[in-house]
Amino acid sequence: MGGVRIEAIGEVFNLFNARNPWLAFTQTRLVGGAPNADFMQPTAYAGDVGQPEQRMGQVGFRITF
Repeated sequence: MGGVRIEAIGEVFNLFNARNPWLAFTQTRLVGGAPNADFMQPTAYAGDVGQPEQRMGQVGFRITF
């Protein structure tokens, strides 16, 4: 006969809290005619004030019968 089976599934993004760039990079290529050392370096990170959270998780359940 059939039975009931329950599965729990959990996922976590950025569990160890690494800094993740968030859509903001220095775009000034030259400063006073000289190359900008910060060109294309991130200026904002996920989790900074006004930015989305860095750590996210989700839990799901599956019931099979």
